[in-house]
Amino acid sequence: MLLGAINDESSAVVSPVAHDRTIYYAAYVHDDFKVTRKITLNLGVRYEYETPWNDPFHQQSRGPDFSAPTPFVSANPPQIPSSVTSMLNVPYSWTGSWVFTSSSKPGIWNSQNLAFMPRVGVAMRADDLTSIRFGYARYVVPAELNYEGPPYGSFEAVNFMQPLYAGYDASQAPLPTGEWHSASRCLQPIPLRN
Repeated sequence: MLLGAINDESSAVVSPVAHDRTIYYAAYVHDDFKVTRKITLNLGVRYEYETPWNDPFHQQSRGPDFSAPTPFVSANPPQIPSSVTSMLNVPYSWTGSWVFTSSSKPGIWNSQNLAFMPRVGVAMRADDLTSIRFGYARYVVPAELNYEGPPYGSFEAVNFMQPLYAGYDASQAPLPTGEWHSASRCLQPIPLRN
């Protein structure tokens, strides 16, 4: 109670210090080609490569791997009734584990290696003072610019300034205020008889 009033919307959040890193590379080539006296074609291609967010302490989550065995369940598989197993066309699989980053797979996703984006432009000369231009391009938006809403109300934004530690954030809410009142009634002093 020294930290302020606690109500149904109070929340305590624990989040480790972010150590995420990413490296972004980009290169492009383009040139103008004069097709006719009045038409100029602009052709180009851009290449982008972004390393996935990675943490030197390997505290990030990569997600589920359904081919990884689950030791406890595999050692003690649940007993499924024969009335259920008789309806299956394939046997049960006791695999699937949540995988975290490691030194062999430091990133939280696999990078896209061949991200080539074409650029095409056409300029048509109408007269000595006017030209009409058309253009087309494809773009890749870096992951750190894909903003998401905060995982906890008014706590943080998930972006390159404060990326989410998937699997490691924790949030705890107090008991509803109605239960606090009933608990406080139990703690009231009981009058002694004379």
